[in-house]
Amino acid sequence: MPSLDPEYVKERLSSPPFVIVDGVNNIRSLGNYPVSVLGITNSTKEGYILRAAAPSTITPTGIKQLEQLDEDYGPESLTLRSKSYKSTDPSDIAQVYVDIIESGTKAFQSVFRHIQDYPNKGFLFHCAGGKDRTGVLAALILKVAGVKNELIVEEYALTNIGEAPTRQSAINNLKDLPDFVGNMEGLLRSLDTRPGVMEAFLKILDDKYQGIEGYMRNYLGFTDEDIDIIRKNLLN
Repeated sequence: MPSLDPEYVKERLSSPPFVIVDGVNNIRSLGNYPVSVLGITNSTKEGYILRAAAPSTITPTGIKQLEQLDEDYGPESLTLRSKSYKSTDPSDIAQVYVDIIESGTKAFQSVFRHIQDYPNKGFLFHCAGGKDRTGVLAALILKVAGVKNELIVEEYALTNIGEAPTRQSAINNLKDLPDFVGNMEGLLRSLDTRPGVMEAFLKILDDKYQGIEGYMRNYLGFTDEDIDIIRKNLLN
């Protein structure tokens, strides 16, 4: 992926869906995404869910900024498996996301149970970079809310902007790992959120899991009534 213009990045990071919290990278809201169900137009609830990279470097200023938001956000880490990115085929990389939704069922179930039981208690979820595990969960949340695939793909790709300020630092931290020694192309792919990857994952979700409803029923143990409540709680 080519380097992004710093001024463009600065401008985008200062406007929604990005949220400014000092010391936390790639933090943005899942609110205000349009939804149309049975001809009725709505949107995902603002001030309820944030996604981010690891908040371990949050500053005192950042803590105050979080406290000033509408809800009380508590970070929860979803520790799932990760893999190296050696393929140039988005469908191959999307298989990593398949592993995530199959190995992360307990964590994902707890998040959706929170949405079901606590519709007014906002939360923040994250992983190390706010890219893969976080990106998959964000896609599942938006999918059950009824957001169109193209908007889910656009939301996923925003991580290229959110991670831009720390991309070189990430490269320096990863370049000596066995999977990336002499494989700079693979390293850069591991940091990139290509739209084709999310498109491929959403197709697999439909084809293999009978869509988000099938995944939530068969893998997370939710009933159709549960899913309806979760969807309602995600919307304004």
